[in-house]
Amino acid sequence: MDQGNDKMLYTAALAVSLTTMVGGMFLAWTSPMLPILLADDSPVPMTKDQSTWIVSFLFLGILLSTVPTGFLGTRLGSKRVLLCSIAPAVMSTELSAAATSFPMLLISRLLAGISVGMCMTMTPSYLTDIARDENRGLMGLISHVNMNVGSLIAYSVGPYLEFRIYQLLCSIVPIIFLVIFVWMPESPYFLLTSGRRDEAARTLATLRGHKDTVAVQHELDQMVMHIGLKENSKGKFRDLFSTKGNRLAFANLILLISTMVLSGHGVIISYAGMIFKESGNSLNPEASTIILGTVQLISNFSATFVVDKFGRRPLIIISALGMAISLAPEIIYFSLKGQTDTSDFGWVPLVFLILYVIMYSIGLGAVPMIIISELFPINVKEIALAIGALLGGGLAFVITEIYLIMAQNLGLESSFLLSAVCCGVGTIFLYIYLPETKGKSLAEIQAILNGKKNALETSESAYI
Repeated sequence: MDQGNDKMLYTAALAVSLTTMVGGMFLAWTSPMLPILLADDSPVPMTKDQSTWIVSFLFLGILLSTVPTGFLGTRLGSKRVLLCSIAPAVMSTELSAAATSFPMLLISRLLAGISVGMCMTMTPSYLTDIARDENRGLMGLISHVNMNVGSLIAYSVGPYLEFRIYQLLCSIVPIIFLVIFVWMPESPYFLLTSGRRDEAARTLATLRGHKDTVAVQHELDQMVMHIGLKENSKGKFRDLFSTKGNRLAFANLILLISTMVLSGHGVIISYAGMIFKESGNSLNPEASTIILGTVQLISNFSATFVVDKFGRRPLIIISALGMAISLAPEIIYFSLKGQTDTSDFGWVPLVFLILYVIMYSIGLGAVPMIIISELFPINVKEIALAIGALLGGGLAFVITEIYLIMAQNLGLESSFLLSAVCCGVGTIFLYIYLPETKGKSLAEIQAILNGKKNALETSESAYI
């Protein structure tokens, strides 16, 4: 039987992952841009209090876009929705370049958040749909590596370009994505749910590099039979709670997203430049953020080699626990900074934030969305991912405001303490409840979640 090749599969994965590169650029945008915007010669003058809204409006955009995106995905397909996500991204960059007032920047950040929310919802779904069982983890991490590439671009280029030129530069990647991804195939699962089996067969043959039509039809039959998929079926919100498996999957979604966001990584990355400035590190803030972004990219790239070998569950638990531990020296350092001479320990913030992002990158950074996209059946997956992104955006919006209020009134150590406690509590619950999905087909995962004995006898136990 023809085994095919995965050239087209990886081409599609790399192409769709350009959306997460754009997301990384938008998420890290505030780190190099806020010092410029708060300077005396700011191109768009604003106060420090106003700057918090520049950060949080991105998450507000995510909050507003995720649920509509999930429902659109079930009707239009991942590919069309992802192509549509480029419109708010380009509008955001153009509006930032033309901004002459604080409200214009707020609208720009809102549009950026809408684009990021659309991509956060659809990209994991598309990657899971096109992947083989044995490389789903790798597919998800490819997108997160590209997100870190986007963040590194923001850190390394943003501080050194004129403000408006940098905004125009940010529009290049979305346009490249549009030109490339328009030629990529639609999800075969979406085509099946739309009753277009022949087109799904052609798409799957393209993705697998198959000339053997028997092999393609066999995989299509497995998609339909194993996942309990009925052609022309469309999931509804209530279907998320219609079975035991869906209810368990939804509980794990809440646990994963809450731990990931409340770990504080998004806020720390957004304010990285200001944190390093406050720390008194001998390196300038720009160099420190570039180092941080580079290490984050390397560690996330390294995770691509182990996620399908060691499993999702161990990486997530080690990640959450490691983040809690790495924040302890940050808490001690900033607690002592105002009370005693800490000049000999100015290296502490950079070194342990590097450890923090390493821990985040190997687990909580990308693996939660991989697991979530594996836990739900195809007919409700886009809705589940939309709710996950909605929860993430809402928590991020709130935690961004709380973080700065605590930092201004109680010191940076209080914000780090909050993140460490959330990571520690998350570790405990993840250890108790999180199932392992590595190496299991989507059918096996559904059987395990629904408590079917025969699946449990032939698979590793999902829980410890």
